[in-house]
Amino acid sequence: MTMQFRNRVKVHHLIAAAFVFFGLYLASRWNYLLFHGIAEVFSVSVAGTVFMVSWNTRRQLGDAYFSFLGIGLLFVALLDLLHLLAYKGMGVFPGHGANLPTQLWIADRYVFAVTYLAAPWFAGRRLNHRIAFAAYAAATACLLASVFAWKIFPDCFIEGVGLTPFKVGSEYVVSGVFLASIVFLMKKKERFDPQVLRLLVSAAGVAIASEMAFTLYTDVYGLSNLAGHFLEILSFFLVYQAIVGTDLVRKYELNRRLQQEVEDRIRAGESLARAKEEWERTFDAVPEMIAILDDRHRILRVNEAMAQRLGKTPGECVGLHCHESVHGLSEPPGFCPHVLSMRDGRRHTVEVHEDRLGGDFLVSTTPLFGRGGERIASVHVARDITESKRAAEDLQAAKEGLEFRVAERTAELNGLAEKLRDELRIRRESERELKESEERFRALVEHSPAGISIVQGGRIVFQNPEQRRLFGPMPEDFDFEAFPDIHPEDVAKFKDLCAAIAAGGRRERESDLRFYAYGKAHDGVDMRWVHVITGPMEYRGMEAALVIMADITRLKEMEYQFLVREKMASLGHVAAGIAHEIRNPLSGINIHLSALEKALEEDGGLGGETREQSDRILGQIKSASHRIEGVIKKVMDFSRPGTPRMNMTDIALAVEEAIDFSATFLRKRGVTLDRSNLAPLPKCSADASLITQVVMNLITNAAQAMERQDSPKRLSVATRVEGGCAVICVSDSGPGIPPAVRNKIFDPFFTTRRDGYGIGLSLCHRIITDHGGTIRVETGRWGGAEFRIELPLKTEVGAGST
Repeated sequence: MTMQFRNRVKVHHLIAAAFVFFGLYLASRWNYLLFHGIAEVFSVSVAGTVFMVSWNTRRQLGDAYFSFLGIGLLFVALLDLLHLLAYKGMGVFPGHGANLPTQLWIADRYVFAVTYLAAPWFAGRRLNHRIAFAAYAAATACLLASVFAWKIFPDCFIEGVGLTPFKVGSEYVVSGVFLASIVFLMKKKERFDPQVLRLLVSAAGVAIASEMAFTLYTDVYGLSNLAGHFLEILSFFLVYQAIVGTDLVRKYELNRRLQQEVEDRIRAGESLARAKEEWERTFDAVPEMIAILDDRHRILRVNEAMAQRLGKTPGECVGLHCHESVHGLSEPPGFCPHVLSMRDGRRHTVEVHEDRLGGDFLVSTTPLFGRGGERIASVHVARDITESKRAAEDLQAAKEGLEFRVAERTAELNGLAEKLRDELRIRRESERELKESEERFRALVEHSPAGISIVQGGRIVFQNPEQRRLFGPMPEDFDFEAFPDIHPEDVAKFKDLCAAIAAGGRRERESDLRFYAYGKAHDGVDMRWVHVITGPMEYRGMEAALVIMADITRLKEMEYQFLVREKMASLGHVAAGIAHEIRNPLSGINIHLSALEKALEEDGGLGGETREQSDRILGQIKSASHRIEGVIKKVMDFSRPGTPRMNMTDIALAVEEAIDFSATFLRKRGVTLDRSNLAPLPKCSADASLITQVVMNLITNAAQAMERQDSPKRLSVATRVEGGCAVICVSDSGPGIPPAVRNKIFDPFFTTRRDGYGIGLSLCHRIITDHGGTIRVETGRWGGAEFRIELPLKTEVGAGST
């Protein structure tokens, strides 16, 4: 992320620089004096800024390189300013031509180059600023006097001729000095920050390029002079960036961190002093007697409690021997824990009775170690246990008195214990049975084929695996009423169900609902039918609702298929009767039309215009008659689809045949056909001609759906084997089929086209169903409709085969 940010910053800088240089170029084209003034003012400003920054921070920087460079750049700025004022056309020095500003320019570049070369020598050294300032002032005064007063400075530009050899040679000399300064800087690179060093070296390199450009011009307003000033601006900008924009910022940040570290150390010292003071108060406030003894048994420090026991002040105790002041002995006693701690370096605790201190004490010693790990002292803590020992003795007496009473109650308690054991055994058995019952119930819920969930406070707080399968992956603690993927026709029923759950009550409710898996409603796929039963319950001590969902999708599909079959059979009979009744009079109409047409041809009595009108009317009547015949044929095909002639068939060839038949039709309508996903299929029991008819019908429907489409018209036919079925997919880039009507498109006479009959898809559905397969519509890869046909791969020929 940081690298990307830096790259963006660099790009922004480059863009800004490009705009600046382009603006300067426009200024040069408008008025070269304006451009030259801007360029030199920038150089003077940068040099002056570097001087002011380095001069005011000379005591903080501690490095004479930048101080020396800043002093030199001050006099470079002075010479550059005089060069600007003397430039041809400025009118500040009357009577002088282009030679004066060129002389001042050469003087300025000599001072700049020498400063750049000498500055690395002062890196890591100290500088006498007054001497350096005076030396530069004297040298600059001599240069100015040689130009203005003594008139001994060599000519640099001659009108009509151009640059003098001295001027050109000086530019090369200055370039050589800058090149030497780069070498000198690289030798001193360990004294510079890497980024600052790169900027300084780059500035010197650009300055060399600038000098080379200034050796080429013959006109002070020429292109070479323009390029030289561009490079001069870039060189001074790099110097500014190195000293002010980079080095000064970093050193300021370093000083800030050092100041912060000093402040942190001061605060740490104050905290340490407070901690010491608090430790001393705590040490004296401890009620136990504490003494610190050295390796020769001398007291180094005691708290107030120890000093009071010895009848002295804490200061008077320091230096006394513990065995003399505490025990009144000339040598440490054999039980002394301090001796043991000094011997083995471990903590020791002993119980001591001391008459001089008036009681019994629990004494512990903890060794203290020096930096080299040697044992130098120990902390000696004595706790008065006189009262506790007396209490222990009284407790022992009371214990002995209680033992008899305990023995009396033991027999009584044994009887109660036996009863308690029986009750515990009965309880354990009950708990075991309850646990087994809970495990059976949990297994029943977890493996139930019905989805079970608990809704509490409007949110789903429990789901079994089947319920999670039905709903799909949902967030934890989901708001039941906010489930977004209910079928549009069942939204009202779902809201009534949620309202009934929220209202509570003891009555169970049942309902059939349709919904999509969570997040799938926009795709219109994976729709489920469920039978929902809800009832009240208590869950974790609060009212809740138990929701049981049985997946009846397959049952509804079978019911739908049965209804479609019944409907199609009924409609087939009705359609056949209607078609039969229409066909007979239609045949008579066609015969009379033919007779009328023949009569008109034989009778020449009609005029030309009347004859044309009669022919047009007859053509329209014949076209309508042919259309009625087409409808009758479709109805008859629908009413008598015939039994499939099942044979072991290569379905892939049937699909290829349908594509070949439709290729010309698609090409005329500008549809691009993708057949790259056609895979070989194993033979199966099917009627090849009917499969071809179904695929052609789907291709024709797809092409018609894209007729009014301005975007590219694409159609794909794919075949593959999935899960023991041959799969045929026909997808297009058309508008698709809305999810709300997808479950109706296979109904007879249902159509979304104004000139459609609603027979083609229902006939396709009937043919595929007769083959024992399925056909459904989904959203394709281009956003249009995708019809997916699945045919079972049977190895034997069915009962209806020939």
